[in-house]
Amino acid sequence: MMHLIDMLNKRLQSWTRCLLLIVAITSIAPHSALLANNTGVKHSGASDPTLDVHIAPTQLCDLLHTKLEVTLDWEQQQLHSVATIQLKPHFYPQQQVILDAHHFTIHQISLLSDEEQTEKAVQYAYDQQQLTIQLDRTYAREEVITLRIAYTTKGIDPKQKKHHDAERGIYFIAGDNEQHIPQQAWTQGEPHTSSYWFPTIDSPTQRLTQEIYVTVANHLKTLSNGTLMYAVLNEDDTRTDYWRLELPHAPYLFMLAVGDFAEVEDECNEVPISYYVPPKYEAYAKSIFKYTPAMLDFFSEKLDYAFPWPRYSQIIVRDYIAGAMENTTAVVFSEAVQGDDNTLLDKPDREHIIAHELFHHWFGNVITCYDWGQLAIQEAFAEWGAHLWYTHNYSPYDRDYLISKSIAEYLEEYKNKQVSVIRYHYQHPLDMFDRHTYSKGNLILHMLEAYIGHEAFVESLSQYLKKYAFSATDIHQLRRVFEEVSGQALNWFFDQWFLQPGHPILQVNHTYEKGKVVLKISQKQAGTPYQLPVAVDIWVKGKKKRHMITIQKAYQEFRFPTAEEPEVVYLDRNYLLAAEITHLQSNQAYRLLYDRAMDYWAKAAAIHHFNTRKHKNSVYYHFFKKVIKDPFWEFQVVAMQAFAGYKQVDKNYPSVAAIEKQIITVLDAPDPRVRAQALETLSSLPTAKKYIATYKAALVDPSYNVASKALYAYACHSTEAEDIKNKILTQFELCNNMPCIEALASYYIHTQQGDKYDWIYEKTTTLYKQWGYENLLASLAEYATSYGTAAQQSATLRFLQQIIDEGNMSFNMQQAVYHALQALPDSKEVKKLLNLVRDV
Repeated sequence: MMHLIDMLNKRLQSWTRCLLLIVAITSIAPHSALLANNTGVKHSGASDPTLDVHIAPTQLCDLLHTKLEVTLDWEQQQLHSVATIQLKPHFYPQQQVILDAHHFTIHQISLLSDEEQTEKAVQYAYDQQQLTIQLDRTYAREEVITLRIAYTTKGIDPKQKKHHDAERGIYFIAGDNEQHIPQQAWTQGEPHTSSYWFPTIDSPTQRLTQEIYVTVANHLKTLSNGTLMYAVLNEDDTRTDYWRLELPHAPYLFMLAVGDFAEVEDECNEVPISYYVPPKYEAYAKSIFKYTPAMLDFFSEKLDYAFPWPRYSQIIVRDYIAGAMENTTAVVFSEAVQGDDNTLLDKPDREHIIAHELFHHWFGNVITCYDWGQLAIQEAFAEWGAHLWYTHNYSPYDRDYLISKSIAEYLEEYKNKQVSVIRYHYQHPLDMFDRHTYSKGNLILHMLEAYIGHEAFVESLSQYLKKYAFSATDIHQLRRVFEEVSGQALNWFFDQWFLQPGHPILQVNHTYEKGKVVLKISQKQAGTPYQLPVAVDIWVKGKKKRHMITIQKAYQEFRFPTAEEPEVVYLDRNYLLAAEITHLQSNQAYRLLYDRAMDYWAKAAAIHHFNTRKHKNSVYYHFFKKVIKDPFWEFQVVAMQAFAGYKQVDKNYPSVAAIEKQIITVLDAPDPRVRAQALETLSSLPTAKKYIATYKAALVDPSYNVASKALYAYACHSTEAEDIKNKILTQFELCNNMPCIEALASYYIHTQQGDKYDWIYEKTTTLYKQWGYENLLASLAEYATSYGTAAQQSATLRFLQQIIDEGNMSFNMQQAVYHALQALPDSKEVKKLLNLVRDV
């Protein structure tokens, strides 16, 4: 599952972030932690003994099958259901059954007899967390117990200020035609909230089949796990849909979604694929999920394990509390992935999350972690799978860019949290959904792949799936499969990386003495030294020779005979992804490394070297002038950022004209991120007014982000007649794409145009409830504070008050309202509202 705070971070797509990711390659990056709820408290060691121990519960009974008969109460935001649960004793005879069932109203519980086809009422105790049901006798391990439970889920006060209680299983979205908000209800089960919408044994160790009968208004669509077997139209103009999944999976993977969706069909190798999207995005569904069929085919072939499930559906819901969730055959996504064809050009990250959730259908759904302390078995592999897709569909550089983000994310979290990837001490299972599990976990897998080789790594995954299919597994079973396939003893690797906290901190130096390169490596981290197999590349006369070494002591020296002093010495980062490395070399060495190396990490090391120089001298600028034409988009963007506001200091520096010439050559680059940065940098140069025609031409770029950069540049620098300029700006005022609205709002604020409040107010009040448009609230407040009248400031405050009073705010909306209030002039009323929002 990709969590809510992931999505918040993905919205921070400024070009500064690209710079930070490069910096993160060899040092702790100043990069925001993705999981804010997991930072701020320092933890040390593999386990924190002050926290509870969480291990898989004793299995008294095994679930076999659950049937749910469901209706939805939209007004009370409740689910009325009858659950028929089949289970049997795991080993020891049982006279009672204990089920997780949170905050239900229990109407009746019966024991069903298969032989007599009768129902028998049973005694039970219920503490709002668990149902303890007394059976009519003792049941042996071979005997099936069938229970029928009629219940209603906890309702919610629609006026409460809190949007979503984290301890709920089903969420309701009230429709609003004026705001284009469709009526929806959807569930969320991971890690243990399925038992908030149906009674079950809510543990990943359980595996069961399922069926769901859901009765809804006839105009609404439904989606659940498995296959829609049939639909029946009822006399009251409702419809009952019957969904069934005949392969077993864990309870947290159950899902149900109901709402006003458009359904678009696709397929791959006779596996039916469906995309459920808001009706306004029906025409773009196949663009949003463009590569889903190819991903399914690629993963099946690569793992030598065909997609085992009967179908695959993806659904976009409103106000989702996470980024996405891999419910079996029915993946839920937040609105972050949706958009028209132009918007999608600026959402390349959506492909990452789509691949991540699909790969879970092997690692997470076919095999499941034995307990939440083993979560990396699912999430680290899903990240690795997404990276595998990027290698296949794009290039190793695109994969390594994603890995560089993982490095930055993990190292940032490490500042405040030092725990092992696999652990059993934590406050809540949600604490496991952190950057140690996702980011460090996938870095470890990539390092293991580098160590044993890609072929052995993939074969191990295939054998692991085949051996433990449809069961819960742990890290030791995973290790043993890797050992069986590769023949390598890997206990040391799994112990130091998965079971211990921290990472290597290496200080590297080299000298040339008596015809030999002397490589001196110190491990500076506390504790036992790591065992680190690594490749060392040594360049002499422009030619590279590779040496394999193993670092395993606090201090070691390695000697390599060479004909003459080397031009550069480089430790291959692929073997040391989860490490901090300091290795100072000359400017010339790094220029050669950039020019000669074919590897992402080597080039990134060179870029990092120049990007972190204290003084931006001529060497710095000449280097980045060359990087502007690098084949990889990220390096191009970072290089152009280096020239923001550039002025030639003296003749040793590149001329502004030379920089302009380089930038102009990438204005038609295939990646919109490059085109956008080119326009932004070009418009920051002293000669920005020379390029009015360039800005105007880019106004029709298919990427909204590129067009917005062009719009802002044109508005700031245009030398055309005011009537011509104003006509263009007025045309863009009619647009409803967020980048262009933000560009115009920024321009109006920057140029102190005091007559644009009504336009910003109309845009904000019309669009703010759409995903991604919440930030208009802050623009409105900033404009009102800077240039608005007292009446306009009061109108803005009343509007924010109205949003708060309506309640039921999403997390994104809550943040946007809070930031907007902070932008308003300080007053008692503003402070009161800030406190209200903060307390939500």
